[in-house]
Amino acid sequence: FLEFAYYGQTDRALATRIKEHQRAVRVADSNSKVAQHANQYGHNMDFDHAIIVDRAKDYHKRLFLEAWHSERDPNAGNERSEIPAIYKSFA
Repeated sequence: FLEFAYYGQTDRALATRIKEHQRAVRVADSNSKVAQHANQYGHNMDFDHAIIVDRAKDYHKRLFLEAWHSERDPNAGNERSEIPAIYKSFA
């Protein structure tokens, strides 16, 4: 059961991004939403089971997919980016 999910976009390898998140949590980086959540609520992030939920080579497509997945998931801890209402109904 997930209490918190984070959707992020990157053009780097997942392992690289996870290491960055782990470091952010360790040093309590105030610019990291993952670190803020972990430290505020005392949660341990399950970095070992992070998955790629979508792929796109184009930066703007990745931003849209991040916003779309965040909008669909009630457990998403991302700041919400507004997406057109038509897309909110897609499953």
